Amino acid sequence: MSIRERAKKLDKILFDLFKCQWQQQHLFSEVSNLNIKELFTIQILGIKNDSATMSELADVFSIPATTMTSIVDRLVNKEYLTRFRSKKDRRIVKVSLSPKGREIYEQQYNLLLESKMTVLKILSKEEQQDLISLMEKVLINFKNQLK
Repeated sequence: MSIRERAKKLDKILFDLFKCQWQQQHLFSEVSNLNIKELFTIQILGIKNDSATMSELADVFSIPATTMTSIVDRLVNKEYLTRFRSKKDRRIVKVSLSPKGREIYEQQYNLLLESKMTVLKILSKEEQQDLISLMEKVLINFKNQLK
């Protein structure tokens, strides 16, 4: 098999993995009455375990800050996020997860983690470590391509 054929196979596998992850997110989105962008915003803040500005969040989504502000406004109104001013610079507005937002993040995270654990259980410990190491290596390469 040529490198091009292997690249095509890898592309299909990565696409299918992304599609499965997306479908899991979508199912949780329906159950939680949040749209995907709202759910991802909660997930970003949960993973970051810190506050963020509109610009920081907008950069992750590659959308204008004004669009991000409308997503955040909905989440603040639903009481999933809290909005506050930076202590260092009062002009900067930040958002963080509220207790309700933290709860929904933990629920979503635990469901996704269970799914990953199910996948890992079909592999030996050595295969699990190999998979994780290879995925990290691939991720680093993809990130470097984006620089």
